[in-house]
Amino acid sequence: MSTARIAFSGVCLLILFAVFAAAQQAGPASAPAGGAAASAATNKYFEFARQRIRFERYCFYGTAFPGCDFDDPAAVKNLIGPYTIAVTCYDSAGQKASTAEKPGRYAAVVEIKRSAGLPSRRFATLCRLGGDGPPETPGRFLDPAVLEAAGVDKQVFADYANDPMAMRMAGRVSSRPGATTTPTASMRAAMQAQRDMFAAQMAANLFDLTALKQAGKPLPKDTLTHLERQWWVTFKRGFYGYDKLYPNAFVCPKPLEGKPATLVHEGTPAEAGMKSDAAGNIDAACQAWLKETRVGFNLVVLRHGVIVFNKAYGTQAVGPNKDVPFTTTTSAPTASGAKFFCGILMGELVDQGLVNLDDSADKYVIPMQGIQVKRPLTVRDCYLHISGLAEIAGDMNPDLEEIVADQYPGAEVAVNHRYGAISLALGGKIMENITGESIPRLYARHLIDPLGLEITGTDSTSGGAQTTAMDQAIIGQMMVNGGAYGDKRFLRPETIQKMMPISGHDRWPPDLDTRWGIGVKQIDSDGLSDQAYGHPGASGTCLVVDPKYDLVISMTRFEEGPMSFKEFLQRKAKVYKAVLEGIEPGK
Repeated sequence: MSTARIAFSGVCLLILFAVFAAAQQAGPASAPAGGAAASAATNKYFEFARQRIRFERYCFYGTAFPGCDFDDPAAVKNLIGPYTIAVTCYDSAGQKASTAEKPGRYAAVVEIKRSAGLPSRRFATLCRLGGDGPPETPGRFLDPAVLEAAGVDKQVFADYANDPMAMRMAGRVSSRPGATTTPTASMRAAMQAQRDMFAAQMAANLFDLTALKQAGKPLPKDTLTHLERQWWVTFKRGFYGYDKLYPNAFVCPKPLEGKPATLVHEGTPAEAGMKSDAAGNIDAACQAWLKETRVGFNLVVLRHGVIVFNKAYGTQAVGPNKDVPFTTTTSAPTASGAKFFCGILMGELVDQGLVNLDDSADKYVIPMQGIQVKRPLTVRDCYLHISGLAEIAGDMNPDLEEIVADQYPGAEVAVNHRYGAISLALGGKIMENITGESIPRLYARHLIDPLGLEITGTDSTSGGAQTTAMDQAIIGQMMVNGGAYGDKRFLRPETIQKMMPISGHDRWPPDLDTRWGIGVKQIDSDGLSDQAYGHPGASGTCLVVDPKYDLVISMTRFEEGPMSFKEFLQRKAKVYKAVLEGIEPGK
């Protein structure tokens, strides 16, 4: 894994931790999605889904597993009535374990049973440390001496424990990120539990890696956080039975039959079907934009696969990088632009008949089965932001499907558009459970690496990706090619069409002007054709492809700049206008 990908992973996961910690501290008083208009019944479903199970310790000593309960048992009893908790633990090989016979990883499956209704589950990683001594000093959960004494290989620790998120989350966070008030005792307890939880996850993976090394097996290049996610994907495949339902390995891309598809390449304006002064006019529009806002960016324009334009402007961002030049190899955040990439992954499964976008999600999500709802949630709904689910959990939750199942009866599906991340994370779990590969591996093996993207890295279904304008443009060229690139076939043209907005199921209140598809928006403004689509991000980064003009426009930035969103769009439209006016008619 490249240094850029590891660095980006730490940054975006730190952001995820901040959101997760805030959700933990918010507790049962948080308002459910839908606000005051939500019914009392809906409140109960959402509020129960928000309740957190907490173990006495996640890193522990001795052979006895630690106990657990909800943070607020009284609140849970008020929501679901009397309940009992049963915990089943599994060792690192996925076998049931009544005691922790040796140091290392253990998985806890917590079953919450109530007097009526289906049981609920939560998952947690536990890690037994060596010996029977008392817990070490708080904040030192990944002390090398402690882990080495328990059997972790010293070199494994040195090679893998540089994962930024691993080290920071496992005890080096002194306060809640972005906190402006002094933490209360309960907040400090929650933060301590979070440190312990993350430490257990990271330590568990160090034990797993040590076992691989001792067995003489090659060690993976994933970060510790990626390995943690992959472990749970593998475990859940067996736990739920997905390994029997989908036994075959996922293969994508596949060899392309016939003539190779267009690759991104250098060429003349004539070969691109562009006017000779097109690049100069695009540059003038970009220079004017930079002069107005002083915010740097990189713009790439491709036509017929030819690089029409690739130039960077200004500096990377305000703050610590305010004086660092923005170059054509600068890795910048996509923010929500990653939803486009995520949509492509789902399209790959659709292409191979593994997923039908208009099937109910519960066909592919076993915990959701058997739940009575007013209107079933489809896979397509997950990507249109009309799931009605509350933003309670995300990609990093191994039990996200269970949390979704708990709130599913109260979700008002296909009523209003509420932009968020949880439903795309659910789509990600569908992909993981079917393929047996975590989202980070799906991105790397089935999109990023086959396209030869050296700088791009992403491990989230909704944001957090880092890329360059050229890497992003190559993804766009594959889509403009109808799902092929060089000698590789990622998608068929008919599958891409299935990903596009569907008339009558694409515009949702309160914003009826935007048409939504699978990871894309229909972008039929700024002079682009009615075939254009893509997805922007809050960082200002955006990717637009227009099949009618065989055109790709890719821009990366760190921020939109000191202006309103409307002004940002107006300035971007001027650049698009220069691009479109540079097209030779009929070429």
